[in-house]
Amino acid sequence: MNILLVDLKAQYQNIKPEVDLAISRVLSKGFYVMGKEVEAFEEEWAEYCKAKYCVGVSSGTDALYLALSAVCTNAQVITTPFTFFATTQAIIHSGNYPAFIDVDETGNLPSLDFKSRVAIPVHLYGRPGSWQGEKVIEDSAHAHGLPLSGLAACFSFYPTKNLGGFGQSGAVVTNDEMLAYKIR
Repeated sequence: MNILLVDLKAQYQNIKPEVDLAISRVLSKGFYVMGKEVEAFEEEWAEYCKAKYCVGVSSGTDALYLALSAVCTNAQVITTPFTFFATTQAIIHSGNYPAFIDVDETGNLPSLDFKSRVAIPVHLYGRPGSWQGEKVIEDSAHAHGLPLSGLAACFSFYPTKNLGGFGQSGAVVTNDEMLAYKIR
């Protein structure tokens, strides 16, 4: 017997009628990029995450990159090495440089208060980090629906994530109107 690590086809079969109807609706309207469906998603996802704004993007990595690019350049960004490489990749590609802090016994970064430094806590395994500060950009790729507690939270909807889509996509939520505008 062949047992798949992730069986996306079986997941699809469970919700096939609903998914097929939604895809048909998008295709019949002819808006394959942006459009009313994306606007509806952004409004609903922002509300779900208890945020004012949501910007749909092409991936979780792009969500981190765009949020960082809108907040800082040539800055030290504090994060953990206990993450997928995309967190560090987004820091470097946005013109910043990573500074690593090791995780504690819970698998998270220690609770710290960042007044003016940029920081990216990575929420893993149902244990959200508890960082505070004006420039905290949360890596919530594995924490879908976690209420926003920093400046922005970045989500991935890659098919193998906790809440995966059919293809690659992501989102940034924030309460900062100007930040949402810059990301968009």
